[in-house]
Amino acid sequence: MTPRIVFEDEEIRVVHRPGATAYSLLTFAALAHRPKDTWIWAGPPVEKLGIEAIGVIAKRENWYPAASMQAAAPAIRALLRPRAIGYGYSMGGYAVLKYGRLLGLTHGLAVSPQVTIDPAEVPQDRRFHRYFNPLLNADMAVRHGDSPPLVFVAGDS
Repeated sequence: MTPRIVFEDEEIRVVHRPGATAYSLLTFAALAHRPKDTWIWAGPPVEKLGIEAIGVIAKRENWYPAASMQAAAPAIRALLRPRAIGYGYSMGGYAVLKYGRLLGLTHGLAVSPQVTIDPAEVPQDRRFHRYFNPLLNADMAVRHGDSPPLVFVAGDS
């Protein structure tokens, strides 16, 4: 089957890449990636291995706003297989942690995620403050119950 866009709004694009695996892989692109046709993060290994995959790509450095993710959730959940693994790096790792349960993930791998970029919540970490938008990122911190039931976090300092 051909990859296709299954959801799109002003902030994100969601692409489905059908595969033959018994599980789904939901990838979240990192800070610098932008939508291009049906590209998804981790696309080359997904295609080579025939993995059932859905890719979420932000249209700018927006940290996957809650309103967009809530709007995309029904389309994503409808495509997920019973075992669904989220995978993301940095901004994408944040999305795995924040939206894992909302999207129906059973597992997650978040590499170098930020649990928030809100300057009021992390005044000591200024790396991403310039991307914080109070309208898009209100209540953005990862809270108990947001993440998939089984999640692995790999980080650096």
